[in-house]
Amino acid sequence: MKGHRMMRILFLGLFALLAVSCVDLNLQLRISDAGKGSGTVIITYIVDSHYKRLRDWDGSRDLYPLPLALADMEERIQSSEGLSLEQGRTEEIRDMRGEGYTLTVAFNRISDLNALFAASRRAVFNLEEGENSRLFSIQMDRNENQSASQAGKPLDDYRFLFDDVYEEFFPEEPYQIRCSVQFPGRVLSTFASHGSVENDSSSVLYQIPLFDYLKGDKNILWETEWQ
Repeated sequence: MKGHRMMRILFLGLFALLAVSCVDLNLQLRISDAGKGSGTVIITYIVDSHYKRLRDWDGSRDLYPLPLALADMEERIQSSEGLSLEQGRTEEIRDMRGEGYTLTVAFNRISDLNALFAASRRAVFNLEEGENSRLFSIQMDRNENQSASQAGKPLDDYRFLFDDVYEEFFPEEPYQIRCSVQFPGRVLSTFASHGSVENDSSSVLYQIPLFDYLKGDKNILWETEWQ
């Protein structure tokens, strides 16, 4: 009986992890006011069609970093202080990657963007003022991956099964988390605890394959110092 329960936990855990691995998230931030940290962000969010049905599974909504339905995302933006949806710049997406949407959101402060991820607490945006520069940062909390899998510690012992299944389904890693930021000043330095970072004089691009994000349990920190 105990073995049967363990297999059920394993199956649900692997299924949930595979589902959240079929998400593509692209954030394009433009900071227009250096003092307040206000600006806009273009969000493109796509979930594989076969796994999008998991939103109706008990507790599955919290597996995803953002609302799956465009209407739910619009409602979250409208109910969040400091955020506003730019009209005429919203579009639903259906392509070979799956289903989703793209929209543009104006924010009064960088920290206002945290409300978008409130349901799953997957990302924290921050802007710190220094003497001669400013520090922009994004922290993504991966400690919740274990609880989100609904499998607990036993799943760790069978992680290799998930690795094999995922690589069999997606050998070319089509799903990514990306965040590009355009600053109203000069980029001085960048840091990425995980993933990769590219930058020029006034912009930066951070990205990490979603599979790599799910495999770890340490928080991800992306930082840019600029003036």
